[in-house]
Amino acid sequence: AELRARGAQLGPVICVIARLGAFFATCVIEVCVVRVVHRRARVSVVLAAQVATHPLVWIGMAVLPGAVIVRLSAIELGAVLVEAAIYARYLGLPARVALALSAAANAASLLALSWM
Repeated sequence: AELRARGAQLGPVICVIARLGAFFATCVIEVCVVRVVHRRARVSVVLAAQVATHPLVWIGMAVLPGAVIVRLSAIELGAVLVEAAIYARYLGLPARVALALSAAANAASLLALSWM
């Protein structure tokens, strides 16, 4: 019984650790993609884009109704648009280029982390 109670207490901790791991992995993957495509991209801008969108993706997935694929598609589209706006504004990219870059980076991290 004591072991079961301790496991129940660790559940939220493990969830937080998993989410932090996913956030770290997302940042690494998306920084790599953005820097490969746009070598002069500042890492701080890419990380700021992640900080602006990643928590909203997790919250949205947890609270929005509907099928997982529908929620994920809508939320990822929103993340791509916000990150594209950040890249356009702070990296000085044309909107189409920023949108393509954001979509590529998000697709890479989504595919790489889809097992989580």
